[in-house]
This record gives sequence, structure tokens and C-alpha cells, in this order.
Amino acid sequence: MVNIKKAPSLKEQVYDYLREAILNTDLEIGKLYSDQWVANNIGVSRTPVREAVLQLQHEGLIDVVPYRGFIIKMISKKEIIDIFQLREAIEGFSIRQLIISKKSSPGNFADLLHELKKAIKYQEIANQKEDSKDFWNADRLFHESIVKHCGNKCFNDIYRSHRDKIQLIALETLKDKNRLYSALSEHRVIVEAIEKGTELEAYEKIALHLHSTKSLIMKALEKYNPGTEASNN
Repeated sequence: MVNIKKAPSLKEQVYDYLREAILNTDLEIGKLYSDQWVANNIGVSRTPVREAVLQLQHEGLIDVVPYRGFIIKMISKKEIIDIFQLREAIEGFSIRQLIISKKSSPGNFADLLHELKKAIKYQEIANQKEDSKDFWNADRLFHESIVKHCGNKCFNDIYRSHRDKIQLIALETLKDKNRLYSALSEHRVIVEAIEKGTELEAYEKIALHLHSTKSLIMKALEKYNPGTEASNN
């Protein structure tokens, strides 16, 4: 049988457009955007825009203002804490399982190391250019590779949906070239622990990296919410 790929619907196209615009900070946080503005901007009717907006609301990326439009949502302190607890649980478990299965699934383990080192190479290039968006994309590849190679589809789906929520604020931290360098160094340490260390060593390295990232994101949150107490509890 010929496998015919279905073209994306208008709703899917609008969703992809808005999601990229939100995550790449092309739309301003806290500003009200109307469905009609989006429809006019990309040349579609309001119906697929409304459908896409509802999906983005469900994913926690926007707040809908009835009869007026939507606002790009800023993540809260509590959401940051919850997301990083989720990430540590999923990534920590995944790393330990991958090391346990190193001998029984050597091909999968070799593929993982290849993808992690490829992500680090991309980050090295982004670091040289001081390109925070390219660095973030390589960061996604690094962490999602760990989760993907664990082979748990539920982990993949949950992980990706929640990681998107921190992208807006995470990009702010990556404007600091010192953070680009330190994140890159932490990734190298994680790969070394996966390749040569024990389950516990690898878990400790990923947990330390996530804690460091969370701390910086909590501090960056103050730029948008002055007076926010950047506690790491």
C-alpha cells in the first residue's frame, strides 16, 4: 500500500504557527491578542484560530479572555517547582534504567551516547555564536534523547508538554553567555557519568544540573514578576 501523508488541517497550521510564535517569544507576554488579529495576520478565518487557541489554553501556554482574545501566560513559581520535580523524576529514572540496560541493549545505549554528543556539538556552535535559541533547541535534543531512549511513551508525552511551559523564561536565562558555558559544561559531565559512571553518579549529575537550571529560572522570573520570592523549595 502507498502511504499517503495527510496534509495538516487549518487548525493544525494555526496551532503550529501560534505555538512557535509563543515559544520563540515573538508574541509579547501579558499582551492581549484577538482571534481576529491572528486570522488577519495569517490569512484564515476565525474558526481554526479559536480551535487552536483552545488547544493552547489546554496546554497551559495562554489564558483566554472571553469575547476579547487571549494573553500569553507567564509561568508561576509553583509551576516551575512542579515541572522540575517532574523532570527530575522522569530524567533520573530514565538515566538509571539506561545504565542498567547498557549490556542488554548495547545498540540503544550507543545511539543514546551518539545523540547526546551530537547535542553537545550543536551547543558548542550555539555557544560560539551566543545564540540562545539554537542553544535551547540543542538542549531539548539532549534531554529529550535521555527520555526517548528509555522507551516509555507516557514519559515522552508528559515530558514534552510540560517542558514547553518553561521555554519562555528559560530563554531569558540563556541570554547570559556565562549560563551557556556552564550548561554546556554540566551536559559534558552528565555524558561522562552515563558513559563511565554508576547509576547513582549519573542520577546525581542530572539532578544537580536540573537544580542549577531551576535556580536560574526562578531568578529570571523576577524580571516579569518583580518581588517574586525566588525560593527553591
